[in-house]
Amino acid sequence: MKYRHVIWLLLFCVFSSGSWATQRIQLPALGSDRVLDRAGLLSESQYHTLNSQLLNFEKQRGDGTQFVVYIVPTTGNETIEQFSLRAFNRWGLGQKGKNNGVLLVVSIDDRNMRFEVGYGYEGVMTDAIAGRIIRQSMIPDFKDNQYYAGIQNGVSRAINVMNEAPDYQMGEVHNGIVLPKSVEHYKLFYFISFIAAYFTMLFYGTKKRRLYIEKEIYSIEHASKSKRAKKQKQLAKLKKYYQYKYYFPSLFSTLLMTILYYLALMLLAIWLEGDFSPILFLFVALFFVVGSMFATPILFLVIHTISPTYRQQRREWHDICRYYYLPSSSSFSSSDFSSSSSSSSSSSDSSSGGGGGSSGGGGASGSW
Repeated sequence: MKYRHVIWLLLFCVFSSGSWATQRIQLPALGSDRVLDRAGLLSESQYHTLNSQLLNFEKQRGDGTQFVVYIVPTTGNETIEQFSLRAFNRWGLGQKGKNNGVLLVVSIDDRNMRFEVGYGYEGVMTDAIAGRIIRQSMIPDFKDNQYYAGIQNGVSRAINVMNEAPDYQMGEVHNGIVLPKSVEHYKLFYFISFIAAYFTMLFYGTKKRRLYIEKEIYSIEHASKSKRAKKQKQLAKLKKYYQYKYYFPSLFSTLLMTILYYLALMLLAIWLEGDFSPILFLFVALFFVVGSMFATPILFLVIHTISPTYRQQRREWHDICRYYYLPSSSSFSSSDFSSSSSSSSSSSDSSSGGGGGSSGGGGASGSW
């Protein structure tokens, strides 16, 4: 009998502890306000300012959109993702059929935050954009204990995105694709890439071609007398051509190297932004490649048109290539390296939760 009581006591402890472990924080009812501060984080004036901003946004949208800020001390034994999704679906944020709700959860003691986005806004408020808002506009203020400033900055930027208004901290919004500030400056990136590619091919191409010419001169000078006699004109042309200090890169090599440099810069910019979006990468890369195919020939033509040395040495190189030493199909043909420069060349209802509430877990989280 005694052992039976012990067994029942152990079973009670096990199941009671299990139910305690699975106990979740109770969610409050969503009334007319759009800010729920269960952590007592905001002052009265901050609360009213933020709440008015959210209500005015919903009224201005007029499509049933609901945007709620929920501040809690902790999410308990749930992750920020689990807690946010449960709150979003419990309140049914957004209008039924549109699912155009957004929830910002801030967990103070856990030092976590998350945007939970309904299906209706996932095409505009993408995970990458939500994550960028958190990292750029919220976390820096939160690290300085400026919680209200961080929340308001995050809310303001999210509203801009949902209104599809330009956000100059992130870049322009293009059908849900936000180009990072650095990547948005594709013109600057292009000129940097073009200049780097041009001088890379200028020095590398010069070194490579000079080595080839040296080899050809050596082979002629050490050939038999009969062969050397036949190649005296070519030898003279090679020696004359060898006197130039630099060689202009060709259009093809410059264009190819410019594209490679640009893609490297773009990947670096995306990496620094903290997101890698294949769609973003393909969008910008395709745009640039097409644009550079028009811009590079124009720049190339302008540079070489104002340089008589380029035209002169191009003629000399083609004259050399007509003979049997350097056919145009070789790796050092004019199609690969063109000519070169000389030493003188320049070088819904706002009073309650809506009927939406369908979120596929879209959004982004962050910690500070």
